[in-house]
Amino acid sequence: MDPLAPALERLTHAVPKVIDLSLDRIRAGLTLLGSPETRLPPVIHLAGTNGKGSTLAFLRSIYRAAGYRVHSYSSPHIVSFCERIHLNNQDVTPQALAEAIEDFLRIKFYDATFFEALTIIAFYLFAAHPADVLILETGLGGRGDATNVVREKCATILTPVSMDHQDRLGDTLEKIAREKIAIFRPNTPIFSGLQHATVTPLVREAALALNAPLRQYDVDFTHELSRDGWVWRDMRMSETLSLPRPSLRGAHQGDNAALAIACVRGLRGVLPVSQAAMARGLCETFWPARLQAVEGPRLHLPASWHVTVDGSHNVGGAQTLQAFLNIQSWQRRVLVMGCLARKDWRAIVDTLAPWPTEIHLVPVTGHDTSWDLAYVQAYLSAYTIPVTLHTDWRSALSVLSQSNPHPTSTGVMITGSLYLAGEILAGAAD
Repeated sequence: MDPLAPALERLTHAVPKVIDLSLDRIRAGLTLLGSPETRLPPVIHLAGTNGKGSTLAFLRSIYRAAGYRVHSYSSPHIVSFCERIHLNNQDVTPQALAEAIEDFLRIKFYDATFFEALTIIAFYLFAAHPADVLILETGLGGRGDATNVVREKCATILTPVSMDHQDRLGDTLEKIAREKIAIFRPNTPIFSGLQHATVTPLVREAALALNAPLRQYDVDFTHELSRDGWVWRDMRMSETLSLPRPSLRGAHQGDNAALAIACVRGLRGVLPVSQAAMARGLCETFWPARLQAVEGPRLHLPASWHVTVDGSHNVGGAQTLQAFLNIQSWQRRVLVMGCLARKDWRAIVDTLAPWPTEIHLVPVTGHDTSWDLAYVQAYLSAYTIPVTLHTDWRSALSVLSQSNPHPTSTGVMITGSLYLAGEILAGAAD
């Protein structure tokens, strides 16, 4: 019997608090559990809107290739809940996580959100298992995010900031950015991805106020494709690194890999990494539901079809996805999409709708905030593209599999939600 499922159920019922971005509760809970956040390995902390997970994955893979013991914390998971907590280069086991949850429940600290409780449990596990580096991803925002309770960090990373979670972080890009850059610390290196013109001055202002060394994409470092692979360039020192192309698909992954390399290079005095280890790490990086190619037969679709699953769920992600789709040569272009109603789905739909030759709308099952399919269909009527509604993603793919064979190449893009992507990838593994 899986020991994790009942433990997660008990945890969910024990801490039914709604999200409230604050650090007071998590500090109290950590104190009851012996303050594990004070016994962590060197911390690299990431915030941003898009690219956090992929940048974390590149860092984790590079440091692992260099022989380091790596912890990491990320959310949400895609297929297995254990993906969220990575201990010494592998996902935590269901048994170990279940035991840590029971240890947490024994302190009877119920004044927390689920994410806060899980973060306390993660820190408890990280402190109990020695490692060389901990890569920590914010869950939402930065200032009041549970992960920001960590005071000492060896580096902070800000991936591109765009509009998302406006209900909690603010209704302008400037307000959202100010929340996210609050993970910065005095005298601690900052590595920033390519930012909107509104965000860049805020990053520079914060770095100056904190006396924190700042390295920015397209100012201090950049990257480019070469005939033989990929080149990372230090624009200050006029130095280059010739490396293999990053394993994750999409031009934007070059930006994420460049940001990771900048951080690795910036921390080489603390965590030395050879160029060979960087190369191996880039080649071995895997992060699910990021333009992930799936063999058609695994989803009962023709083997000749090009099937891609991507978890893009905000406008920035949709724009990145659009750039990838626009360079594909598929003649039949199928968009299977499910989204949560609380997201800016209109902007996401408007970004992607010019691409497909047909659209299949599905709900995000198990989430009462899934969008209203009939309403979305009516919204899409302005695009004069065939739109079909389905009760779930399995029904959509079944209908597609029974459609008449198309004489031209077919590409199927499944997107709109990480939760939907997780369901499909779990189904593909069955």
